[in-house]
Amino acid sequence: MGIFQHPVKNAYDSAPADISGCLELTQATRSHIACGVVRQQFLQVMGL
Repeated sequence: MGIFQHPVKNAYDSAPADISGCLELTQATRSHIACGVVRQQFLQVMGL
């Protein structure tokens, strides 16, 4: 698991702040996370 993916997984596995259990991400946050995951995967493929 990459450097970026580990904190994201930990955040996903933790209990949400909302008592109802619903944690929604904005489109901007989803885009930011997706870019980071793709960047990490690219660096792994390149061996960096």
